[in-house]
Amino acid sequence: MGYLMILGKGLTSLFVLFILSKIMGRKQVSELNLFDYIIGISIGSIAAEMTLNPDIDFFEGVFAIAIYALVAYLITILTMKSITARRIIIGTPTMLLQKGQILYHNLRKSKIDINDLLQKARTNGYFDLSQIEYALMEANGKISFLPKSKYQPVIKKDLKLPYPLMDCVLMW
Repeated sequence: MGYLMILGKGLTSLFVLFILSKIMGRKQVSELNLFDYIIGISIGSIAAEMTLNPDIDFFEGVFAIAIYALVAYLITILTMKSITARRIIIGTPTMLLQKGQILYHNLRKSKIDINDLLQKARTNGYFDLSQIEYALMEANGKISFLPKSKYQPVIKKDLKLPYPLMDCVLMW
């Protein structure tokens, strides 16, 4: 297969992928959940295969990509409308720390060990787990931390000062 043919197929498939990604929405390029990750890998694999393999009809490859994009779009609509479908397809958060206590069975369920949790805590500014009230592993794999109340940053409301006076104090 000639280099010009590969170039043409590659550029056309990238254009089709770009258009389909725009149609599917920003969700495809933001933090991905497992389903979106799988769809992205599949679409990329089909695009690469149809670009390099001369035995695959180009339009059949575009049709296959369109099918994946349509399924991703329909799944997005379904998960927006049904909380049960969202829980099954996207997943739910898993509590890793609750009231300052490590939930080891949930660490095992999430397939992370204590060292991974400690590393994520440190990268979020918590070098001591005793400062954390709750830690949740989100459906996308990120870990969210809620510090204990005495370690939370102070906000205007906490100081109980009249707001105009408070603005003057903060300007100092």
